[in-house]
Amino acid sequence: MKKLSHMIPSALQGFFGKPAPQAPELEPLEMPLLRRRAPRDALLRISCPDPTAEEMQRDRHQYRAQWLVRQERWDEMATLLHDADMRREMTPGAMPVAELMAFGARADVILAAEHALYDGKPASDAPLMAGIEALEHVLADHAESPVIAAIVAQAHMDIGWAWRGTGWDSDVPARNHAAFAAHFERAEQILAPFDKDTAASPLLAATHCALLGEPAVTPAPWPTATPGSST
Repeated sequence: MKKLSHMIPSALQGFFGKPAPQAPELEPLEMPLLRRRAPRDALLRISCPDPTAEEMQRDRHQYRAQWLVRQERWDEMATLLHDADMRREMTPGAMPVAELMAFGARADVILAAEHALYDGKPASDAPLMAGIEALEHVLADHAESPVIAAIVAQAHMDIGWAWRGTGWDSDVPARNHAAFAAHFERAEQILAPFDKDTAASPLLAATHCALLGEPAVTPAPWPTATPGSST
């Protein structure tokens, strides 16, 4: 086997034999004039939450509510959500925990509807009504619960916006406009019995504010679900 020195061209042997050149010494950068003159306690400091910790907190509250409703433990979920709402509990990034739990409780229904309505034209066999009808049955079983009313009303509005889409108003098909209006009308009906509770509940107040996107047209009446009826 040849020695390594025999395999390197003679022109390079002298290069590798020389010591590596030293980097020139640079003068340290001077501190900006403002930093040097401003007293330490006069500098502006903005406390920012750790984005990773904030996301973990949000996911934990959402997934907790989602898991409970998947187990049909609506009473337990509603109690936890109500307590968080009354305590005005928030994440480090100032996101209301009640809003996060409400989203988690309806996430399976609205994400399925948004997937079916991705291009605005759902397939003829898409089970668009199955999820919201299931929530209507839950509402019928918990008619006195304002937090469940808020969840179902928000689900109707989310599905309404999925029908509406983000295009120009003139580009939205008439069928989609009608569905948007019907879902918002139903959401308003659901919240009406709890108007007196709005001042005490940030969740209900936020849900009522979301109704401001309601269209001016009058939709067809939404069918009322009753426990035990077919979906």
